[in-house]
Amino acid sequence: MLKKENRLSDLRFKTKSQNFDSTLFKIKVFSNGGDAIKFAFVVSKKIDKRAVVRNQTKRVLGNAAKSILKKTKNGESIIIFAKTAISFSQEEETRNLLEQVFKKAELLK
Repeated sequence: MLKKENRLSDLRFKTKSQNFDSTLFKIKVFSNGGDAIKFAFVVSKKIDKRAVVRNQTKRVLGNAAKSILKKTKNGESIIIFAKTAISFSQEEETRNLLEQVFKKAELLK
């Protein structure tokens, strides 16, 4: 689980966002003007009706984000929307793809 300072609690934004797509998820990046990078994970019922599976998907995304947290730039708010293909992927594949998308979005130091 991410530290409280790295969790995004309020999802209302008035600033424009940058959008990035991959096969497993979609990412929206906002500038938050703060010191810490913040994450939010959205897994809809289209992924799976069972809450257990949705929570497991959130944990996988959270672990992937936590593994590259020290390499990322501060002052950004990131919302990760899971796609249906994520339920068939491995955790390592998710982590590698998240790192590739972060490089594409220029979020890594």
